[in-house]
Amino acid sequence: MGDQLGNPIYEITASYPELPQYYGVLVGMAYTVPYSICGLLSGSLTKEGNRKLLLAGVITTMSLAMCSTGFYNSFGLLIAMRFLHGAISSAINPLSFSIIADIFPPEKRSMANSLLSSASYCGIALSSMTILLIQKFGWRFSYGCMGGLGLVGAAAITFLMKNPKRGQFDAYIDPKQAQKLERE
Repeated sequence: MGDQLGNPIYEITASYPELPQYYGVLVGMAYTVPYSICGLLSGSLTKEGNRKLLLAGVITTMSLAMCSTGFYNSFGLLIAMRFLHGAISSAINPLSFSIIADIFPPEKRSMANSLLSSASYCGIALSSMTILLIQKFGWRFSYGCMGGLGLVGAAAITFLMKNPKRGQFDAYIDPKQAQKLERE
């Protein structure tokens, strides 16, 4: 028992005694299933509304879910927050790719999309570095820190990014659409 004091894995397991038994559910079913199902529906978010604010709202919701995970010891809440995080995360790519399509002209869009895709995978790789953060400061601080950084990112999107005009580069693709945009 003395070896376990100060061990981050022991600390999170002490807070969530069910974790070892249901870890697969948390990282699999509770996240992946809602992500997959909501991912099919989240593309419709790009059709209407202010995509910049929708993206900021998605990131805010994900960040608050992450913060709440670090503040409470309810395993039911942990599962609910993983479910919410998965469902909400599915909206990031459709919103981001839609915004890119209206910021970059077609000849630069493939590079912008490639950078966005690479950044997602770099983020996933960097997330494994949270192990170091957890070992140094504990899992609660780490969840709070990651959620806080997400809130800062959402604020940056809200206050620093412009919501791009829809279809501003469609004229490159469809000459009839170009005429319509010129009349507007």
